Amino acid sequence: MNANLREAIAVLPEYLSQHVLLSIAALALGVAISLPLAVVAARMRMLRGAVLGFAGLIQTIPALALLALFYPILLALSLLSESVFGFGFRALGFLPALLALTLYSMLPVLRNTITALIGIDPAIRMAAQGVGMTPRQSLWLVELPLAAPVIMAGIRTATVWVIGAATLSTPIGQTSLGNYIFTGLQTENWVLRAQLPWWRTGCWRWRRTGSRGARPGACGWPRWVLPPCCSPACCRDWENRKPAW
Repeated sequence: MNANLREAIAVLPEYLSQHVLLSIAALALGVAISLPLAVVAARMRMLRGAVLGFAGLIQTIPALALLALFYPILLALSLLSESVFGFGFRALGFLPALLALTLYSMLPVLRNTITALIGIDPAIRMAAQGVGMTPRQSLWLVELPLAAPVIMAGIRTATVWVIGAATLSTPIGQTSLGNYIFTGLQTENWVLRAQLPWWRTGCWRWRRTGSRGARPGACGWPRWVLPPCCSPACCRDWENRKPAW
């Protein structure tokens, strides 16, 4: 195995764990803020427009710019805290990434929750009141269970957005899977590009040996490498010529 690939795999547990931790924390905080805010906004028309407008405005800011924007804000707050209370905090790393991704996750949860609660048939609410339910009981026992599928769809969308945007937290000092991307861009250490000749050679060898009755992997290449590239369609360009390396 290539040395660069071994090095990349060695740091994968750290990068992946930090990426997952950041994503889960940002998503949990975003949901904890968005759900109560959406319930209140669904009952107040004036607040509804302001909340959705603010969340929509956040989405117009590119994720990398939003992450970088929190650095000067937190740096100023840290200096102010140090001068007033005698202690400061880091303006780089986990905190700015957490705050930015939390804001980034709010729009789909807010929008779906408000839409789901508004879309409930008024007759259902009247029926809940008719059996003696209080507004709180109606919300918890009737409205939220009916709105749950739409709310979960918003949470799934927010999850995808947060996991994708978390890769951009590397420039502000937070370890994530984005370290692979930015390290490769800075050092031109293309791990996957270095492996392409190896995979293509394995594909060509399987075409010459494995496809003529030999079992997959009999050509000397690991099984986990061959399946993505061993179909005849993939190997068609290689069957009449040898690789140049």
